Amino acid sequence: MLFNLLPYLALAGIAADTVTASPHPAHGHGIARRHHARQHARHVTPNIARRGAEFGYKNGQKCRVRPAGQGNAAPAPAAEEQQPPAADNQQQQEQQQQPPAADQQQQPPAGDNQQQQQPPLENNQHNVDSPDTPDTPDTPDTPDTPDQPGNNETPAETPETPETPETPETPNPPTSPNTPTGGNSGKRGMIWPNGDWAKDIRKYIGQGGISWYWAWEHAPSKWAAEAGLEFVPQFWGPQKYDKWYEQKANNWNGQKVSHVMFFNEPDLQNTYVASGVSPQDAVSHWHQEMAPLRAQGIRIGSAAPAGANKNWIVEFEQACGGACNADFITIHVYVSDVEIFKKTVTDAYNQNGNRPIWVTEWACHDFGGGGGNCADPAGFVTQATQWMDSQPWVERYSLFGSISELHGVDTKCGLMNTWDPYDPTSLWWNYIHA
Repeated sequence: MLFNLLPYLALAGIAADTVTASPHPAHGHGIARRHHARQHARHVTPNIARRGAEFGYKNGQKCRVRPAGQGNAAPAPAAEEQQPPAADNQQQQEQQQQPPAADQQQQPPAGDNQQQQQPPLENNQHNVDSPDTPDTPDTPDTPDTPDQPGNNETPAETPETPETPETPETPNPPTSPNTPTGGNSGKRGMIWPNGDWAKDIRKYIGQGGISWYWAWEHAPSKWAAEAGLEFVPQFWGPQKYDKWYEQKANNWNGQKVSHVMFFNEPDLQNTYVASGVSPQDAVSHWHQEMAPLRAQGIRIGSAAPAGANKNWIVEFEQACGGACNADFITIHVYVSDVEIFKKTVTDAYNQNGNRPIWVTEWACHDFGGGGGNCADPAGFVTQATQWMDSQPWVERYSLFGSISELHGVDTKCGLMNTWDPYDPTSLWWNYIHA
């Protein structure tokens, strides 16, 4: 505001100078000058006062300017605020220092812009301090982002991955009926009717090579089951129904049975080692015992003739009207010549509808005397075994002789030492490793 009053103050000063007494009062023209100055002030001063009183702000507020006072007061410096002379009255001083209350309370129109609502303190944009901008609320700190390694920074050490423990070696599964441990393809088996030495079967199967066994009319051995051998029961004959029923009632000691064989040597009349049943009489036993097992999904093997009547199986199936056909053919072969052995097995296959053959008893011995004594049991066993392994239609076989009583078979063909039934003979080792 002081800056805007300077032009008027300057005019007031000029007017004052005109009425100021000459520094040389004794001069001859001093009276004339004073008279002229008074006349000039009489016309100039009212105009200054009028114009100064009408001065106002752009926003409509009035700024009252004290008219030039009486006396010879000099104007204040431009850099300082004009002070009223001492001769002015108290009312003029209050008017100089404070504008009327009505002017202070006057508010600009609502339609004016923000610049009109807030007038500058001194009506000079160059000297007016802008009102303080209210502080912007502090933005909450952003959570620290995990440091990312820069291009030239070495990333933090990656924690060491714990070493993967070595996978323990999987133990070999126990021998299953279809997984032989010897040189055969699951065909090789054994006969083990030794109830008194049942646990000693472990000595015979510990070296592998055996996948299944049978025991005529006897129950299975739990030690053989622990070794993974498949047990194949046999309905030996009418004379031993009691043992057969006992095995069925006990569910063969809890062992899963998938194959069952019919009568043992029905073509012989020696009831000590053979069942001695005619083909016609055997039909009813088949219907009573074998047919229900087949209905359960068990494969049924034929009766095993000893060879006296090679046509026993054919006659039996004819007597049954074709309703008693076996799933596989079981035979016993006792000869001392390998070639005769091969021919006998082949004939059984051809005569019985090319069904799979099981040679459940065989040895290098000829009961008929045609082949003579066995000169080389080990050679015979090796050749016969290898040949049967090579014939796809020979499904299984089991060498006779793992008993202490051989029933007339040459002792050289025995698989168990007679003086120590716990120990196998060398022929046994030859058999399982052939």
